[in-house]
Amino acid sequence: MDDRNNFKEFVGDNWEEYRQFDAPEKQESIDLPPIKNSSELKKEDGRIPDILIHGLLYKECKAIIAGGSKARKSWLFIDLGLSVAHGLPWMGFETEQTEVLYLNFELIEGFFNRRLASVARAKKVGLSPNFKVWNLRNICYDLQLLLPMIKERLPNIGLIIVDPIYKALGDLDENSASDIAQLMRQIEELCCETGASVVFGAHFAKGTQPGKQAKDRPSGPGVFIRDPDL
Repeated sequence: MDDRNNFKEFVGDNWEEYRQFDAPEKQESIDLPPIKNSSELKKEDGRIPDILIHGLLYKECKAIIAGGSKARKSWLFIDLGLSVAHGLPWMGFETEQTEVLYLNFELIEGFFNRRLASVARAKKVGLSPNFKVWNLRNICYDLQLLLPMIKERLPNIGLIIVDPIYKALGDLDENSASDIAQLMRQIEELCCETGASVVFGAHFAKGTQPGKQAKDRPSGPGVFIRDPDL
């Protein structure tokens, strides 16, 4: 039995998927970057995206903020959105002013508006046109459907807040590592296609959390914490 047959036996039911990827026409359709010799690299080579939150986050990167249920994460995200929309410090970190899109999957619109007004009063700022809200509760929970509309309607967006991420799963399974990896690829596509940072909220798993490492606290597989840039 040759190596190819050995591999076919190893992958089992997934053989057809691997066979299609292994096809020459499939390989030729992938536009891959060149392999570079490290001796040819220069410090100034390679594009670095603009900073969004100094000391924390660049544009085109993704970040997770996790916490227990009802731990006021939405209040924190609203504070983040208003801070970036006005170019004000957030949690002691300087920010760069840009347009913000808040994907509100969870709160009824009236309750969200009250929270937004409360945070704006506490920060002593107005409701900037840079802060945009998309109320999607009970309407759409699929990032793949939202991406083309975000690109078309908000070409200058710099920060996208997804609150909470579990409601953006669509048909994906929160407890499946492969499904969450697919979700992270969708978020990465959102970053790359819009040039924005994507910050999303996640819930801690049930049970006592203080004894766990931070990476083990969010509900779902470890992909949730390993994949984001922050």
